[in-house]
Amino acid sequence: MSLEQLLVSWCNTREFRAFTRELEQFTRFTREFGAMTRELEQFTREFGTITREFGTITRKLVQYS
Repeated sequence: MSLEQLLVSWCNTREFRAFTRELEQFTRFTREFGAMTRELEQFTREFGTITREFGTITRKLVQYS
């Protein structure tokens, strides 16, 4: 049996199809995790901005009190 025939027959096995499905699920998870990471980074930047603005307002209130 040639290598090509061996590969073709292996690609038609249940194990290969199961492996392919698991790989697709992992790829989807990785994409979703990347999207969540980018959202968390954006939230962190916005939270930092709000925190700095709150600090500025607090200092001004302390000055005027």
